[in-house]
Amino acid sequence: MSNSRILFYSTNRGFIGGVERMLVSLAHSLKSEGWKVYGLFERSSGADPVFDAPFEEIRVAEPAGIDQDIEFFRSLGIQLVMLHKCSRADWLTGLQAAFPVLSLIHDHDYYCLRRHKYFPFKRINCPLPYGLPWCAACSMLLEKRGGSYGLINLKERQKLLQAVRQSDLSLVLSDFMAANLVKNGWDKARIRLLVPYVEALATPQQDSSGDSGLKLLYVGQLIRGKGVDLLLRALAELDFAWTARIAGRGSDEDYLKSQAAELGIADRLDFCGWQEDVNAFYAEADLVVVPSRWQEPYGLVGLEAYAHHKAVVAFDVGGISQWLKHGRTGLLAREGDHRSLARSITKLQRDPALRKRLEDNAWNYLKAEHNYEKHLASLRQALDILIKPKAGTELPTLDIFGIKMLNITWPSALGILEMSLKQREKTAVWFVNADCLNKAWKDDAYRKLLRDNPVVFPDGSGIMLAAKLLGKSLRENLNGTDMLPKLCKLAVAGSYKIFLLGAASGVAEKMRDNLVKRFPGLQICGVHHGFFDWDSEADALVQEINQSGADILLVAFGAPLQERFISRFGSRIEAAVQMGVGGLFDFYSGRIPRAPLWMRRLGIEWIFRLIQEPGRMWRRYILGNPLFLYRVLKWKNSKNCVFYQSRER
Repeated sequence: MSNSRILFYSTNRGFIGGVERMLVSLAHSLKSEGWKVYGLFERSSGADPVFDAPFEEIRVAEPAGIDQDIEFFRSLGIQLVMLHKCSRADWLTGLQAAFPVLSLIHDHDYYCLRRHKYFPFKRINCPLPYGLPWCAACSMLLEKRGGSYGLINLKERQKLLQAVRQSDLSLVLSDFMAANLVKNGWDKARIRLLVPYVEALATPQQDSSGDSGLKLLYVGQLIRGKGVDLLLRALAELDFAWTARIAGRGSDEDYLKSQAAELGIADRLDFCGWQEDVNAFYAEADLVVVPSRWQEPYGLVGLEAYAHHKAVVAFDVGGISQWLKHGRTGLLAREGDHRSLARSITKLQRDPALRKRLEDNAWNYLKAEHNYEKHLASLRQALDILIKPKAGTELPTLDIFGIKMLNITWPSALGILEMSLKQREKTAVWFVNADCLNKAWKDDAYRKLLRDNPVVFPDGSGIMLAAKLLGKSLRENLNGTDMLPKLCKLAVAGSYKIFLLGAASGVAEKMRDNLVKRFPGLQICGVHHGFFDWDSEADALVQEINQSGADILLVAFGAPLQERFISRFGSRIEAAVQMGVGGLFDFYSGRIPRAPLWMRRLGIEWIFRLIQEPGRMWRRYILGNPLFLYRVLKWKNSKNCVFYQSRER
């Protein structure tokens, strides 16, 4: 994998908590496997040698946007992006358009407006999925920014949620988080479990308790969700000698110190702040406490404790029970009950033999279930899905009228074409819009062509609306007009040649001239108009295409003629990628202008087309679009509907 390159993207460059340590550990793991690892961050407080160590290069985004960063990393040959944390939906969608994206989901931020997944007043954990009425009421549309509160931008938060849902794959650390994502709109088929890894110490630590009593350790952020206030109340209940070290920082530090003073335990507490290296703290502790109030997605601090041969006492919330097995590797206290937490701590103080047994079990559990081999295997599995699709792997589809369109992202679509070109495997490509499906509804032969071809891309806002009517979401509008610039860049990078076939005389030539100017180095090896006799002139045309050395053939006859041409003559044409592109030549020759970008983003490009060519387009759009949606609903409810038996995701 010496040529493999991955980009890590996150909001913050630097350590905040245990997850950042895991992020750096993941980067080191990939580096040891031969990957070149790069970093892109939304903000930075400065260089950190430990955090920065695994990265070949780090860039910090400018407020104006990350377009230049994306182009820079494209030029480096980045194969995929690992998303750790993101606050900008537009930046994420830009990355998704350029690369496959693997999201590491380790908290509730995306689908909880308050981010902590519990109600603010009594701090009871929330069991509800994301929904505007209750989420807006719970958050009061306020979020904490630094030391003050500001209004939540609901529109942006919803865009971000939708963008993260559309990641090619999502990694979670616990079954609890996998179920949470599904509850909040993620596709179950695109969720994978990553086995965390923390290296166990070669020699178990010895019991370090002494005259000062039981030594307790908390490691994490000093915020209400982490439940340090509950820990302090539990400590105040203990009736034996103890000391506690609180390692971390956060917005509630002053409040917690004040609470400790009120409880009369401040002299036995050491608020030691954020520590880059907590190994010595673990070594000196007798017991590690994880008092989280919020639904902990996993709780990596538990594995760190196990690595140091320490038992753990924790509240039974979220994903903690994934690794803390009650009575085997530690003790689970009743959620949010500080007295239950105090009783568990007391039990282990009074029964050193039990504590020793839990420590041994915890250490052995870590070595057996969270070793480096299992960690790497789970990571490789996720990476292979995105960069090395196996032969016969069934891609996610959207099924309409029995025609399965690939429901994938731009990087995945281009990956199919690139693989065909590299391996010289012939691939016919159809783009299907609402008008195509209206034709297929009545034309059995055309419908069979669409059904039998494995590479069919969904094209247009009509397909996106149909997907919603069927209870699905279309990941990308993979239309031919947006595909061409991406295909040209791919052709330049791989020195692939393109042949243009179709449209009226002179249109393909004008398109060739425009493309060569726009994409220096692009090889258009031949052009030919679309008006010829298939029976008497096609043989000579096939020979012309083959002699040109074309790798990519673009056929612009309109549907269904272009699909029928490729189906009839494609086996004799040597070009690896043979693509039906409809009216594409008219756009790129300049004969017909394309809609402004804002209209395309709103999905109303058809209105612009109708204004440009009302005589030709009124029947297609004014009559055809409503008819298509009616047929979709009719098909969905028909006895012959195969929608629910399809491989849709």
